[in-house]
Amino acid sequence: MQQKIIIARWLLLEPSLLLLDEPTKGVDIGTRTSIYTMLRQVARTGVGVVVISSDFEELLNVCERIVVISDGVSIADVPSEMLNEETLTLFAAPRTSMERNSAFLRDIARDLNGAAFWTLIEQDRLFCLYMAVTNSQADPGFRAADTPIVSDTRIPTALSSKSQEFIAEPGSSLATLLLSVRSSRGHDMGWIGVTVDGRSSLPPARQVLDRIQSFVEQITK
Repeated sequence: MQQKIIIARWLLLEPSLLLLDEPTKGVDIGTRTSIYTMLRQVARTGVGVVVISSDFEELLNVCERIVVISDGVSIADVPSEMLNEETLTLFAAPRTSMERNSAFLRDIARDLNGAAFWTLIEQDRLFCLYMAVTNSQADPGFRAADTPIVSDTRIPTALSSKSQEFIAEPGSSLATLLLSVRSSRGHDMGWIGVTVDGRSSLPPARQVLDRIQSFVEQITK
């Protein structure tokens, strides 16, 4: 009740924006439901409502858009209808290794003079977690935090086939391979991919895969 009263007192001031930090933490199910109803009603009147929460179910059920921020930088800005708890968990995972993961992609993109990325692929849509592009000619057509339809990228054939061999895009010089990333417990953590400009000689796929696999083993111990 105290939580509801606090929100109601702020509403008496007729705000244009409500910023709520964990608004239902520690409350019972009935109160939580009534707070959600109150927030939806407020939003329908045109008041902006920003909810900061670690409760993924709450975010998915209440919010229209979900923004994930790490070290002051937005790394995802996605309509909630595109997400589920599993996908959101990967976006919101502890980012202590973010620089390490990004550094690996930058290194492999530089060494192969191409692009390297880490993405989730859900049916016909991808969710890019990390991205590094060294050669603009090998740009796969998306960036970190982007959520494009696979067919709207520059490498739809490769993203659909998910092959560990370099797959050339019809009518394009791009060639891409992907490797599935799984945790030590077998949980799906997405795909690491490498795109190169196929007009040059392609690097040995096995060599690239071994390098990626070695990195994956280090981070999933």
